[in-house]
Amino acid sequence: MTDAVLVSRRPWDEVVHRHWQHLPQHLLIGASVLSVLLASALGDPLLLAPLAAVAGVIVLFRWPVAVVMVWIYLAAMGTGPNRQHALHIAFAQLTPQEIAGYSLLAFGLVRWMVVRSGKRHALNALLGAFALSVVLGTVQGLAHGAALSDVLAEVKEVLLYLLPLPLALEFSSRNRLRWLEIGVVGASAVLTADTLARVATGTYDAATTQVTTLGETVDVNRIRPELINLVVLAIFLVLARVREPGGRWWRIPVLGLFVTLILLSYTRSTWVAIVAGLVVSAVVVSRRGAIIKVAAGALALGALAVPLQSAALAGHLGAQPQAIALRVSSIGSSDIEEELSYLDRVDENEHARAAIRSSPFVGLGIDVSYGATFRAHDPLTGKTGYTDKQFIHNQFYRVWLWFGLPGVLAVVGICAWVALSVLRLRTSPDEEARVMGIAAAGGLLALGLQAFYQTSLPKPAVIAATVAALLLIRGWTELAEGSRDS
Repeated sequence: MTDAVLVSRRPWDEVVHRHWQHLPQHLLIGASVLSVLLASALGDPLLLAPLAAVAGVIVLFRWPVAVVMVWIYLAAMGTGPNRQHALHIAFAQLTPQEIAGYSLLAFGLVRWMVVRSGKRHALNALLGAFALSVVLGTVQGLAHGAALSDVLAEVKEVLLYLLPLPLALEFSSRNRLRWLEIGVVGASAVLTADTLARVATGTYDAATTQVTTLGETVDVNRIRPELINLVVLAIFLVLARVREPGGRWWRIPVLGLFVTLILLSYTRSTWVAIVAGLVVSAVVVSRRGAIIKVAAGALALGALAVPLQSAALAGHLGAQPQAIALRVSSIGSSDIEEELSYLDRVDENEHARAAIRSSPFVGLGIDVSYGATFRAHDPLTGKTGYTDKQFIHNQFYRVWLWFGLPGVLAVVGICAWVALSVLRLRTSPDEEARVMGIAAAGGLLALGLQAFYQTSLPKPAVIAATVAALLLIRGWTELAEGSRDS
């Protein structure tokens, strides 16, 4: 059987396989010689920069998992810090997290060409369909007059959603999946601790210093870093490990950091999404008898929260608990329909539906106005007027507006794939794969639910959390299937 495989392999494949492990050394030698010759001939020391680039390539080829963890950390830092260190490469401006992300895409493509398993996967096809819809959205956006630079700025972010396609080979083992989990939780914990430390020392620049709920305003700093989106997934991964024996002591302070950051965001859509995701995950992952215990635990926590909620609403616990209690009490209230934030989203959705009806199949294209406006102040003229919106809080409408019906079908297909994966995981005899796979799906569900109310689609932290969740779901599902077959 082995001889047959060797005979059927093409000569070029033999050459590639023989030299694959030596490719980084070849690249280093070639780039070193070329860089030194050019730097000497032209007298420009900046031409030695390719050496640094090739050193990064060697790290990528030798330790791709470490590069993935670095990319997650950079993405979790958010758009602002990354743009401060952006590099102009050719006609595009690339941030550090984009450079790391596209390096991983290129690496995965090369690895796929060399190590061809011949195995087709539904998620690969769905991500490929999403990529085609991005191309359609790009063409449509340019055809409708969107600026090339604005379109490319969005495209280079959104295309990083394709990372699960080439990186699946790197996260097919139990140990690699655990390292990916450590990357998500570690980056979330470090950056959350840094954010809260800056809040405590007064060095954090809060976007707003007041929180208004149902007409009542409380003077508190509202902390809403993009990092919160990765923290959402990290919460599910940490909680999924609670039942494991040993090593639990660190989970309590880490969860405390995460919950504190989430509460200080005063973002109701995130709170509701996390709770809904946790409830669904607990019900799905629990065996028959355990569901009753989960319900009893939830009722006990609810009974404990009632007196705390009352004291906080009365202002006895301070300004921040009062603002949090007001936000909690407003959830589900009909009075919320009078808030400006709610009315703004309703207006956006009405204009979005009208625009979709006008072009349901191909959408409007990337970065094209769909009819909604907002008040903007021009500091040069000192005048305030209305300007067109390119953003929308409902990200599923944004997908339809930007990428048309093909994009919507691709996203719905990915959601269906996640649901089918959860059904397979639920009956797996592999306890770790079952629990961790469903936990990752629960985190992805929470991110999806909050996407109805937040402008999250092109944010690096959301992309990193989504990519990590898809890789975890796919990896744990395949391990679960393997354990069932054995």
